Amino acid sequence: MWQYCKVIILAREIVVTPGNFQKLLTNISNVDFTGTTDEYIQVNSKHNNLELRCDFENFELEAEVFTIQSSAPYIIQLYGRGGHHSDKTPCEGCAIKGRFRTTSVTNVKELYHTTGRGYTDNRVTNARSFRSIIGRWARLKIRVTNEPEQDGITPTKIEDYVDDILVGSFVDIGGWTTAIPPPSDCSRRQFGATGSRSSDEILNLAGSVVTMRSDGDTIYKFKYLKATEI
Repeated sequence: MWQYCKVIILAREIVVTPGNFQKLLTNISNVDFTGTTDEYIQVNSKHNNLELRCDFENFELEAEVFTIQSSAPYIIQLYGRGGHHSDKTPCEGCAIKGRFRTTSVTNVKELYHTTGRGYTDNRVTNARSFRSIIGRWARLKIRVTNEPEQDGITPTKIEDYVDDILVGSFVDIGGWTTAIPPPSDCSRRQFGATGSRSSDEILNLAGSVVTMRSDGDTIYKFKYLKATEI
């Protein structure tokens, strides 16, 4: 059975820092940690998912990151409202993702995890460029909240921040679809609901984990990864 980070929850907040890193982690997916100091944890990996067990419905996920190198299209991705991403359990692998590039951000929705077919297109509004996040410490954050119900629909809003400045956002009110609908046996039962899932499902329920991800040749270090219920 997959094991996530063991975490200490105080005031509905989850934090992984260098000081508590080794005692909190039991197993991480495809990660090469080159070492820790009193100041940071460095990650060297072709594909890295750092997952925290987190069932917050409305949350902020924040990390202070120093990117050493990356030619990947998305340097760091922060996401939640889903479960563990695995080909063995594709229906759990849904998420709302903030995708941080060198000087810009965008958002994507993943309704199921299998060879990329479960993704929507990237979308962002109120986009604002920022100073390159390569070669410096940068605070990256997403904020995911439900909006008031409209005509029986509960929209979901994602906001993206760099150094506490809003650099992008998007509100999913429906119509943000995947090219191929989720398999017919993918229900939402694991997240407290029933019924089959449509290709434009709004992910407005809590998931079981939040994640910080990097890809490709990205090498980075981080001082903390924090999930807070809001």
